[in-house]
Amino acid sequence: MKKGVLLLFLLILCELLIAQKSDLVLDSLLRPLPQNAGARKQAERLDKILNYIFMDGNLEFGTYPAQLDSIYHCCLLQQTKDRIFEKSIEAKINLYKGADLAIQQVELATPVLNQALQQFSAIADTTSMALVYMELTFVASSLGDSLSFARNHDLVLNILQGVKDPYTFAVLHNNIGIGCYNFGRYAEGAAHYFTALESVEKHQTTAFRLMERDIYHNLTGIYKKIEDYENGLIYIRKAIESAEANGQNPADHYISMAGIYQAINDYEKALKTYQKAEENLVSGMQPIIFAALNYGKANCYRNLGDIKSALQCAQKAVQLLPIEQDAHFGAAALEELAASEFSAGMHQNALKNALITYQTFLKAKNNGGLVRTAQLLSRIYAFYKNYPKALEYSELRYKHQQQIERQQSNRQLAFGEFTRNAAAEKARREAEVKAELDQQRNIRYTLFVGLGVLVLLTFLLYNRYRLKQRSTQQLETKNLEVEAARKRAEQERRRAEASEAFKSRFLANMSHEIRTPLHGISGFTDLLLETSLSEKQRRWLSSIHHSTDRLGEVVNDILDLSKLEAGEVK
Repeated sequence: MKKGVLLLFLLILCELLIAQKSDLVLDSLLRPLPQNAGARKQAERLDKILNYIFMDGNLEFGTYPAQLDSIYHCCLLQQTKDRIFEKSIEAKINLYKGADLAIQQVELATPVLNQALQQFSAIADTTSMALVYMELTFVASSLGDSLSFARNHDLVLNILQGVKDPYTFAVLHNNIGIGCYNFGRYAEGAAHYFTALESVEKHQTTAFRLMERDIYHNLTGIYKKIEDYENGLIYIRKAIESAEANGQNPADHYISMAGIYQAINDYEKALKTYQKAEENLVSGMQPIIFAALNYGKANCYRNLGDIKSALQCAQKAVQLLPIEQDAHFGAAALEELAASEFSAGMHQNALKNALITYQTFLKAKNNGGLVRTAQLLSRIYAFYKNYPKALEYSELRYKHQQQIERQQSNRQLAFGEFTRNAAAEKARREAEVKAELDQQRNIRYTLFVGLGVLVLLTFLLYNRYRLKQRSTQQLETKNLEVEAARKRAEQERRRAEASEAFKSRFLANMSHEIRTPLHGISGFTDLLLETSLSEKQRRWLSSIHHSTDRLGEVVNDILDLSKLEAGEVK
């Protein structure tokens, strides 16, 4: 019971580890559509999945081409009323099938791809035609057919400039560069890779960032071939960093890094790097990656003296990638098997496999493989004491080595010229970028200065407006205060006038009231003076009469003054 639980736990753990290394973009595309989704939606979903697998180049197509083919024939053909869409899907099915055959059974891929080419041509789909030509260059490279590669290479270059989509343009350059690499056209391959890398650096979208690691990986191969291992390690580290930053699997990059360590005879470090690559391998990757890992490990084990492990890894590599499937990498796997068999004492098998390998490399014009295989055959024939054959292959080895040296010299010259041109082009681009940045910086400075002046003017105008507003408010306040003072003064004046008028009327009234009795006193005094009086009485009455007259004058003066102040004098 405990063992069963433990086994179940280990299986679940393995599934979790594999899920962690899965492709996040592909996982998002694989999410099922709603159950009511129509056939066209299903076909478009499968097309996106297959297009991603096709563009990635490191994943297996599985049953997706067959699924798309089934949906097309049962639910789309002559049923959508969109003939262009139907013909496009039909052509894409052949493209994906051809690309899958290029990996599984390369000798069957060309007719299917040619059919796709005719179908895309019929609907004037230039971009897809370029992708078919690109795939045909890959098939020619796998078969070692240099003439077919050159023809398809020239054809795709003729229509490459008509490709409008920048991502497809970059993919085409990257994949065409692989074919150039396989046939030793390193300067052309590097030119394609750097063109693709320039597009990646220019656009920086998710799709371009996902492609970045492949371009760095391919540039590593170029530098490895011209024995510039320092730059090779720089670019493969960039590939690993890019893959990890974008959630991609770095297994094939570790394999390439291990190959560089092998080239400098650091087999222990190479073996550790292969083991690190093995930790990142997941199902669904192309067989070529698994094969490259195994024949690379076999080479390390053999050079470290572990022949048994070397033999096991080499046999596994040959099973994963038969020589009929890929002339270059399949032959490399068989070459390592022959070398491991010879070291293990299996001389007859070693001779048989070495001869097959030599003929394959000869057909593919792989001089590096020819040098190694000829050296191995010379050693095998020397073991069998067949010295004429040993000498023959020894001479062939030197012949191929001389060709390599001449090619290497030419390639280094060509690559050196390319490097110089690339450096000059890079310097020119950097100068243009610097000038553009300077111009943009100057524009920004000008804008900042203008903005500062505008802010300052706005501030000054605002302050002036606030000052004017405060002055207006103060003036209005003063005016209100003056008006209030004026009103108060007017009220005081009216009050004073009213008071003065009241006083004048009072005095006038009082004057009249006083004069009336005075007239009575004066009249009766006059009457008394006309009567017989004593001297003393007359004197007293005369004093009364005089006082009454005097008092009358005073009252008259008061009355006249009161009339004058009251405005009653005419």
